Amino acid sequence: DNFTPVCSRLGLPDDVHTLRVPGAFDYPTQALLYTPGTLPAPFQPGREQAVATEIARLVKASAGGAFALFSSYRGMRDAHRRLRGRLTMPALLQGEESRDALLTRFAQQQPAVLFATMGFWQGVDLPGDVLRLVILDKIPFPPPDDPLFAARAARVESEGSSSFGKLSLPSAALSLRQGFGRLIRSRQDTGVVAILDPRMVRKGYGRALIRALPDATRTELFGDVEAFFDDFHSRRRGAGSLTD
Repeated sequence: DNFTPVCSRLGLPDDVHTLRVPGAFDYPTQALLYTPGTLPAPFQPGREQAVATEIARLVKASAGGAFALFSSYRGMRDAHRRLRGRLTMPALLQGEESRDALLTRFAQQQPAVLFATMGFWQGVDLPGDVLRLVILDKIPFPPPDDPLFAARAARVESEGSSSFGKLSLPSAALSLRQGFGRLIRSRQDTGVVAILDPRMVRKGYGRALIRALPDATRTELFGDVEAFFDDFHSRRRGAGSLTD
């Protein structure tokens, strides 16, 4: 909730005037942030299977309308391979068709789930019930081997600062906030953001990332996710009966 990272990136002076305008959405009511702390951490044994199992039960609770987003193509393909035969709905995969074709199929073939990388966080506009669940396999830190990031990190470290604190954390926070921007597009939209990375609750920086997000209702309990979607489906059925 401050402009320090972007001012630093742009080379602006410390006394530059800034303005923060509050949003118009009721995040505590419209959105649920699910951060389970019991899954294996990235690179721990059993991680891939645990993530796939969690995605399967989340998608079942939401009855489709889900993006499953991954920080790597390997992780995306692994989860899709594990789940495509277990899900009772189309399991679309980034790379099978063009981006626009996949988004069209996703919207038209509901219930469906799209397995993709973080590139689908940007430039996606699916308001209403079409997208109601966004799943991240882990905190979206920038890849350390990216040449531009590596150069910026080297400069920050040479100045005696922490590249993790000044670059990696702000970048992850921005990416996470963009995720909420994909899910909640109007005052009528509702949905769940699920971050399947136990570091969000086990590490101090994870809790700092949570504080940087919109003030959605937060839970570590899957039962709360089920209750959220039970209410969602009940309201949708009610709206359908009124329309009929």
